[in-house]
Amino acid sequence: MFSMPENQLEANRARYPSTLLFPTCSFGSYVARSLIALMRKLSWSRLAVINDQLSGVPIGSRSFLNCLGALTELSRKRSEFHVLEISTDSITESFLRALGLARDHSQIILSCTLGSSQRQMLATAHSLNMTHGDYVFIHLYAMETAEDPPLKWQLNDSIDQPVKEALQSVLILRTPPVNWAGHAALGERIQQRKVETFGGSAPVYQQNELALQAMDIVAVVTKLLNGSCSGKEGRFCVEKFRSTVFDDVPLHSMQIRNGRFALQAVVQQYEADTDAFQVIFQYDSATNEISESPRHTATWIGGSVPRDRPLSGRADTFNRQMMTTILAGIFSLLALFVGLTATLLCVTRRRQLNDWSNWWMLDEIELDTPIRFSSIRDFL
Repeated sequence: MFSMPENQLEANRARYPSTLLFPTCSFGSYVARSLIALMRKLSWSRLAVINDQLSGVPIGSRSFLNCLGALTELSRKRSEFHVLEISTDSITESFLRALGLARDHSQIILSCTLGSSQRQMLATAHSLNMTHGDYVFIHLYAMETAEDPPLKWQLNDSIDQPVKEALQSVLILRTPPVNWAGHAALGERIQQRKVETFGGSAPVYQQNELALQAMDIVAVVTKLLNGSCSGKEGRFCVEKFRSTVFDDVPLHSMQIRNGRFALQAVVQQYEADTDAFQVIFQYDSATNEISESPRHTATWIGGSVPRDRPLSGRADTFNRQMMTTILAGIFSLLALFVGLTATLLCVTRRRQLNDWSNWWMLDEIELDTPIRFSSIRDFL
């Protein structure tokens, strides 16, 4: 059994028929597909991506890896999605510049950063009046660990209240939350086994979804080896593994189909009444479709799904310039029309005055002009 990038699986399956290869970045590919399915469902085609470098943060690269699959997949669909990637570093600068550029491009903003930095970004967005229902902030959350806990508003600091208000504009795309109460005993056994194997002291129990997923793999393989694969050669075991769907693994977020992980992603939205994030959409990698949750429905501050077009910025500046140009053209045409009309009336009047049968149209001053009538005969 080996672990390697997902794009190398097919080639190696043919070369090593008795080897099981597990993809190392399954979440990236599945979250990309679920993000695209979500955007299609909500009729979004424009997306601003804020990529936080998080320089000096040991696990800072995790946020980028979570977004890498989505960025790669979106770049392949340029004809359908218009994506603007904005690079920033929340360690050395605030999110003001990045949010300013993002809102000039789209009202849908994807943030590639950790939960702690996400709070800072939401607080900054609140100060820019971007959290009143016009904008949607999408946060990708791969798996729960002690270093990157789930996003929450209350940390007893100065931005608690702005973040709480901003959470109503947030969508979290992640694997289904783990029932930690039901997995506490398993987590403790994992840590104890680690101490027995590698030595050291047992650390305080911490929620680690990565460890549980590793246990899932072990549980699946153990079940297969103890079942119909017992005593058979490697090729048979591998083929049996690939043709079996394992739905009863400890983590309900993962299935294994055809030798691949099949992660079931969900979309969460903050519910003020329960002060918790609730699942509003579910993504099934088998059908590549996203469906509404039977228990909770999506609610939007403005009553309808926010549009993806920007409210202000370059697009509005362009629109204003276009409107100014159009109005200037209309006024120019109107002035030209008035000028032509006046000229036409003047020419018509001149022609009428040259015809002496219209003497009754002459002004008094014109009647006193001797040049007008060289003789009474001309007048008659």
